[in-house]
Amino acid sequence: ATFAMSCGFVFGDIIQLRQGQVISGTILNRDEQRPNSYRIALDDGLEVSVDAKDVAKIEPQTATEKKYLEDGQQIADTFEAHEKLAIWLENEGNRLLANAHRERIVELNPNDTLSWRKLRYLPDGGEWLSEAKFARRYGVVKDGSRWRLALEMEIEKAKDAQKQLEVAAGKKLDGAVRDIKDRNQRRYEQQVQYLQELSDPNALPKLKDIVLDLRSQPDSELRMILMRAAGRMNSPAANQFLCDAAVHDPDVRIRNVCIDALRANAPDLAFQVLRSMLSSKETAVINRVAEALDALGDERAVPYLIEVVVTKHRVEVGSGPTGAGFSSDGGININPTGGRPKMVDMESKNMAVLQALQNLTRKDFQFDKSAWLRWYASAYAPFGQDLRRDP
Repeated sequence: ATFAMSCGFVFGDIIQLRQGQVISGTILNRDEQRPNSYRIALDDGLEVSVDAKDVAKIEPQTATEKKYLEDGQQIADTFEAHEKLAIWLENEGNRLLANAHRERIVELNPNDTLSWRKLRYLPDGGEWLSEAKFARRYGVVKDGSRWRLALEMEIEKAKDAQKQLEVAAGKKLDGAVRDIKDRNQRRYEQQVQYLQELSDPNALPKLKDIVLDLRSQPDSELRMILMRAAGRMNSPAANQFLCDAAVHDPDVRIRNVCIDALRANAPDLAFQVLRSMLSSKETAVINRVAEALDALGDERAVPYLIEVVVTKHRVEVGSGPTGAGFSSDGGININPTGGRPKMVDMESKNMAVLQALQNLTRKDFQFDKSAWLRWYASAYAPFGQDLRRDP
């Protein structure tokens, strides 16, 4: 018997009967045209006859199987013989039979990496694990040619599902905005009502894009409606978006809408995000943040506002054929010969910051930062705390 037969492989024709049974053997009268019955030699030497009308399907023996049975009856049980036969079977496309020989190869030579890998085993600390065992041991899942954590796959599926929801909500929102901008007589009022009731967080990505596109247009009413919708969404991403708009939107009415929504939905998040924006190098941003913190009315902002009531920024002065700079007494030096621009420190007294401090503390030390710090130390700070650091 061949090696494969000893491993339980079945060769010959596979005859599937209409009743569901399967017969394995060799059809002896395969050359007859439309036989009334098939004579089948079974693997154990017996011969049976099956009525043709009872046969549903015949899967004939392949040419590779025939040659294997003819030429591979007796092979030496050596690594080299099994390797040679496995390679031939792989080239013929019979990987299942080839793997039977690969199984024997790794028994004869446990260090044959090529056979282990062709059998889809994976190395792990000096041993080779089947994919199923490897998956159980490490909680991973096969994804194409990669192994990934099952949790990672679940997260990705959840993200894909979330993306589909966002795409659907975005399409609906986009259509509503288009109808409103086109003054569609049939759908205008319906779409306005839809936007005025919109609270689905899945629409936020598209809403953000639309709002940004509309910033350059003079009519802000549509943006106002959309920002109110963002406020109703009350999700972390929506509130983060509102924080950004509360500082950077050019329309003060929209900035106020954002602050109102943040005060109701996420005052602590708003405080933390806005506080971090005070580190901006732009005085305009610092003053906008101060206005927002003032509107929130959170006294925790006081020490952070004190730090920026007066700020210094490096600016470029002097360029071209005539250079200009500042003298040590505060005057201006003119350099008629020109020269490279210079970077100098410019002091900015931030009025909106001072206003916020006055409103939050009911105190007024103007732009005297030292006076503000001394007052705060006596009123709030524990003994010995360095107020120059983040409170």
